[in-house]
Order: sequence, then structure tokens, then C-alpha cells
Amino acid sequence: MTNILAFDSLYILSPLRRIYLVIIKKLLNKNIYLKKVLILYRLDKENIFLRDKRNLSGLQINSHADEIDALSIKFYKYLNKKNICKDIKIKNLKLYDLYTRQIKLKLAALIRCAYRIRKICDDNEGDLHIISDRQTISMMKETLSFLNCMPSNIKWKSTISLTFCISINSLIMRFVSIIKMMVEPTDLPKDYYYRHINSNAPSILITMPKNRPEDFYESYVKKFGKKFNIFIYSMGNLRENPKNYKRLIIKREMGILRGIFKLKHLFFNSCSYIADILIIFKSHSNLSISIDVVNSLYDHKIDALINRQQTNVLENQLVREAKKRKIFIYADIMEEIFFCNFCVCPSESEFTESVKLALEDTSKIKFRGSNSLIK
Repeated sequence: MTNILAFDSLYILSPLRRIYLVIIKKLLNKNIYLKKVLILYRLDKENIFLRDKRNLSGLQINSHADEIDALSIKFYKYLNKKNICKDIKIKNLKLYDLYTRQIKLKLAALIRCAYRIRKICDDNEGDLHIISDRQTISMMKETLSFLNCMPSNIKWKSTISLTFCISINSLIMRFVSIIKMMVEPTDLPKDYYYRHINSNAPSILITMPKNRPEDFYESYVKKFGKKFNIFIYSMGNLRENPKNYKRLIIKREMGILRGIFKLKHLFFNSCSYIADILIIFKSHSNLSISIDVVNSLYDHKIDALINRQQTNVLENQLVREAKKRKIFIYADIMEEIFFCNFCVCPSESEFTESVKLALEDTSKIKFRGSNSLIK
């Protein structure tokens, strides 16, 4: 019997996607004289196989979302130790270090898919023949190896047609992404703000959100009072300067992506899969300025970084650089974080495994009501 299993992956261009799905349909309906066949394919946005009885993508895996989230972070670190895609850089910084959340989300999808494959193997006797493209097979093997659950009864088979579709899509999407990066202007402000109290006061650094930064300033930043020198970077444009703050300009430097078309990053392997995640990304227009913002802010003496999230390049790099400079990182958890020295969490129920992984010392946490974190 032939079944199909989807996993969330990168976007496939419309003409190629149609060809890709036609190939999947033909494989699904082909009379393959094997006891058990599984076609592993990349999720299509139309979900044309959603109601197909042969679709096993909804198979329960008995793993909580928090567990998958924590595993995806561990998988991210596991691949980092293997120096995967270490040559894809901008301004001498690895993109792998800058796009933590984007990689983690795709790794979580792979982990869920790997658990389903293991369950299918456990529920069936005999060999399971898995058909897919070479890149997907390589990455799925890497995932199963990380989970230490490589079933012995899997027989892998790549097809030239599926591999061709994925490889051509990768090349086209990479070119499009790089061109878009060069021509699309950044939507991040090119300035930041500084309030000086006195030279002996500690200096803290904080970012403000893209949406409604004025409200965040009034309800959060303003409550720090006059005990600190404060540096602010707002990811959204402010209507006017905060009172008693001086406006400073970001120092810009040129930077281009390097290593994106190296042979080992191109086709057929797990490295090329991760390289696609790094290169084919819609927000590259903010990549270069994000690094410049971090460098400009750390030109000043900073004693502590107050961090709300680490979901974009700018805040991720702020934390990485603070860690490097041994600056105290205080996480006021509002979204996702990957590293901090101390954190405040709304409640014990939100002290998840991923938050524990972010803390070097899990005793350094305080719980507060969701409306009183800053206190």
C-alpha cells in the first residue's frame, strides 16, 4: 500500500509546485509492488491531499508542543556544533547564528515528521520504502539520527524528477531572495535614543516593538524612572523624540552575503536544506542594518540589556554580542528567547523547557503577574 506524508518546508514557486504535485500524484497512484511505500513530500499551500485517505500527515505523535519546541532548539545547537553552513556570512557573521528562530521553526516541522515516520515503522512489520527527493531524504536522515530513532526497516529511495524540482526551485528562489535584498529598502529606523542621568549610573539598553512603540514607551520604558542611563532602539518609527532623550544616528557599513553558492551548499544534502532556510527569507532587507544597529549601540558602555524577545536578527544579535562582551542579559519574557542571565516570567506554567534551555542557571528566574513584569 502507498501512503503520503507531508512536512512544512520552504515555498515552492507556482509553476514548479504544479509539476511537483503532478509527480507526487503519479507516484501515489502508481502500482508499486512493495508491501509498504511512503511518499514524503513538502506541504503544498492548497493542501490538495488533505482529505486523501492515504494521507498520514495528521498522525498523532504523543509529544507536547513544548517538548517539540525544546527539541528543535537542541537540534539547532546540535547542527551548530557540526559547523553546518558556517561559510554563509554577512559582515563576517554566520547567518546560522542570526536566524535562530527561522531555522528552529523548520527543524520543529522535521522533528514532528520524523516522529510520524517512526510511528509508521513501529506499527507495521517489514520494510518501509520512503520515496522523496535527495535533499529531503538527507535532512530527514539527519533528523532521525539526532533523535536517535533511526528505524532499521526503512529503505530510502530518491527520484530524479522530485530532486530536479526541488533543486531548480532552490536556485531560482535564492537568486530572487538576493536580488530582493539588494533592491528592497529597509523598514527599520536609522536612529536611536539616549538619556543621560549621570556618569556613575548604570546604563541599560532596550528595544521597542515595531507596532505602537509610543505605547510601549509610556507603559514600560518610562517606568524605569531616573536611576539609569538608557539607550533605546525603536523598531517602529516614533512620532516624536521621547522627552529628555537625545537622538543619535546609526553608523552604516556595506555588507554582502558570502558563501551562498558554494557547491556544498547547493544540492542534495542536509547542508543545502539549511542553506535554503538561511538564504530564502523575506526579511533580508533588514539584515545589514540590524548588524549596524547592534554595532552602533555597543559603541557605548552598556551595563545591562533588557530583552523581550529574540525572534529577529536585531534582537538576536544584541544578545549574542552582549554575551560575548559579558554584559548582563535580563529577559522580560514576552515572546521567544534563547539565552539570558536572568528572566522574569508571567507564571510558572510559562516556564517551559525552552525557557529553561535559555537560562544558564534555572534558579535565576522570578514569576510575576503578566501586567507587572517591569516591577
